[in-house]
Amino acid sequence: MNKKIAFKIDEEHFEGIKEKGNELGMTMGGYVRYLVLKSFEMQQN
Repeated sequence: MNKKIAFKIDEEHFEGIKEKGNELGMTMGGYVRYLVLKSFEMQQN
């Protein structure tokens, strides 16, 4: 699955995603990829 995804987020959500990624030891981009994969898995079930 090699697809590029672009989305806009407001500053509040940006900071929340960044903080949550840091808590899990991931970069923000890594955390977003994780969320996308989890979302895809949930749609498959």
